Amino acid sequence: MTVQVQIPQRAAAPVNPSAHPADSSRILMVLLDLARQAADGHVGDPQNDYERLISPVILRRLLSALHYRDQATVFHARRVALTSVGIARELGWDDHELRVLEIAAMLHDIGKIGVPDSILHKPAALSADEAELVAQNLNVGLTILQACRVHNSAVAIVGQASRGPADSSAIDPKALADVQQGARILAVADMYDSLRHDQVYRNQLSHEQAINALVESERQLDRNVIAALRRWLTEGGLSALQDDKEAVEAIRASAPIDAATIAQASSLCHAFSYLYVLENLYDGYYLVDSDLKLVVCSSGLPGLFPGSRLVPGETWSRRLIGGVDQVGKKLPDAAYPLHQVMESNQPACATLRVQTETENRRQLECHAIPLMDSSGELHGIAEVVRDVGHSRKNSTLYKELRQAANQDALTGIANRGQLDSVISESFAEFVERGCRDPFSIIFVDIDHFKRINDTYEHAVGDRVLVNLVRLLEDELYSDETIGRYGGEEFIAVCPDTGLEQAVKRADRVRRAIQNARLADEITSPVTASLGVAQVVEGDTIESLVKRADQALYDAKRSGRNRTCYREPDDPNAKSKDADAAAGAQLRDDFIHTARFIACHAADMLVYKLKGFVQDHDARLLEVRSDLVAMQLGRTGLFGKWGARPEKKPVELIVAIGEESDGQGGRSRVALEVTVTPLGRVTDLEIFHHRAANVVEQLRSYLLAD
Repeated sequence: MTVQVQIPQRAAAPVNPSAHPADSSRILMVLLDLARQAADGHVGDPQNDYERLISPVILRRLLSALHYRDQATVFHARRVALTSVGIARELGWDDHELRVLEIAAMLHDIGKIGVPDSILHKPAALSADEAELVAQNLNVGLTILQACRVHNSAVAIVGQASRGPADSSAIDPKALADVQQGARILAVADMYDSLRHDQVYRNQLSHEQAINALVESERQLDRNVIAALRRWLTEGGLSALQDDKEAVEAIRASAPIDAATIAQASSLCHAFSYLYVLENLYDGYYLVDSDLKLVVCSSGLPGLFPGSRLVPGETWSRRLIGGVDQVGKKLPDAAYPLHQVMESNQPACATLRVQTETENRRQLECHAIPLMDSSGELHGIAEVVRDVGHSRKNSTLYKELRQAANQDALTGIANRGQLDSVISESFAEFVERGCRDPFSIIFVDIDHFKRINDTYEHAVGDRVLVNLVRLLEDELYSDETIGRYGGEEFIAVCPDTGLEQAVKRADRVRRAIQNARLADEITSPVTASLGVAQVVEGDTIESLVKRADQALYDAKRSGRNRTCYREPDDPNAKSKDADAAAGAQLRDDFIHTARFIACHAADMLVYKLKGFVQDHDARLLEVRSDLVAMQLGRTGLFGKWGARPEKKPVELIVAIGEESDGQGGRSRVALEVTVTPLGRVTDLEIFHHRAANVVEQLRSYLLAD
């Protein structure tokens, strides 16, 4: 899918070239003009869905400036958009969601317009200061996208793709899950395209090398999204990326060629560069037009004015700032630099005290700058703000420390502190929704983990933990948080998931762990015990976690390699085993059984069963004189059943009965066959059809009666 943008017939109002590169007023006038164009572009009925997301004139102007600045970045953005849409289609997104994601991907690097060439094309590792400046491209980009009235969901996808979940108050709650998954899609698509193309600091990687790099990435990319990327590339995505001549020609045709568009692109590049200066020198800034409407607001403002509505489209007033004097009395309009500029058309500066929610008074230095044209007419005001008691130095170190505080050092997933935060946030959201849409938590604990460390070495134990985390990420859904609770114990937080679904999911994970090989040195199966609990009205965080922990304890006490759950209304507080009759109703319908007689001696029967395994590419799980267990088919990363039989994995257990003599003295053995599904299957009829075929293949192979 390619965004089709018509070149506007009417050019934007020409921007007077700056008399001097550092003329703040005239440089910021370019941004004011851009914001006005964006507002004008949203007047009237949009002609198509794209126009609801961004004004075509603005999109054309932004891409033209990006093309003028660095053509390679435009081509990168085009490929990332194509890849993102391909992944999202694999995940079942509808057309409107795809267009939102496409716009986000096309504009995700728009902030790079202001990065100096010496840094953007440096053929070596960036210094700490250079890396800090490049990191500002996200803040600059988000500020510009908001000023350009880009759809809130698209802006949020761009922001979360780079720095994780943020304030979602401006997002429609129905679209929030799409935004979060869209950000994960964009992060994968962006990194994949970067890896597949030459960079000034490294050569391109092959397709397989790039996929492996995504899986091994320290950023903990969504493995389900990576699996969707792999499918899309296999099903035609690679050829689409390599042969998209129409899009390439469209991008080249959008390059600024006449004097007016070149001047606009150049002015916009200067404005972006100036925003980097503001980002690095000040803690926040905003622009208002002549009607005091906020048109540009930096990402640092919420931290300076907590709870304030300093966002594009709002009208500026002293209530938004909340300045007070030494005794806490609200300041009059005349005390604010912005009002002083309105009266005098001259720059003004003042130090204001702002009351915060914690009753502390923060001192902010506010500098207001008039935005005037060459004739001296005032078109707007820019105000830059610096927190007097705050230092911007060592912000990179602060980010690293914050990441270390939230992340488990070995596995890279959330640590216990971050898990506590996620559970608290989920609980608060559950209460805010009137105790509807419950969430569940799953405790996962590796059985006999101490024995693994004692028998082998701690390096092997560490590898088991890391591979277990990867398996959990494969088996669970993208919006579920996995964290290390301590030692070999992990927790999965499953939003919008009831107890029955959570138990099914947990038991599928248990089977997957049992069937996996988590370390080459360990030949016997590694198993795990799981405990499940769902939040209910009247719960506290402590009672929910305790209930899941008690279920885990019961799984351990009842023999390990089990999934147990607890319900709060059980007067005896007894745990229910997912394999026992009390919980069997969750899965009994998905069990297929059959009995027949095989005309072979018992030892020959085992030999024949091994031949069945080889001929049907099955995987032996267990072999005893009285039982053979095997897996037919393979689960993918998503665990969903496919169309072909080999994509419909099942576990086949053949219980071998006592040997007896039949007619003619031939040995006869009674067989009891049980077939259960592996992976995610919800259609009962499809499962039993697959199971019946497996049983019939086995019967024919053994020439059974």
